[in-house]
Amino acid sequence: MIKGILFAFLAAFAWGTAIVMSKKGLENMDAGGLFFWQVGSAAMLSWFVLSISRKKLPVTK
Repeated sequence: MIKGILFAFLAAFAWGTAIVMSKKGLENMDAGGLFFWQVGSAAMLSWFVLSISRKKLPVTK
């Protein structure tokens, strides 16, 4: 139960931090560029975590 509470707190912290970083990022680049970097970095992080956990995901339709 403590692990779940910790993960929920970390998720809320990451979400709040992402809001602030998005507002600051929009000062330096356009919305399309910011969206590209956010989606790209999220995909790379997801694949990195999957590769560390050694889970095999089937790639089918």
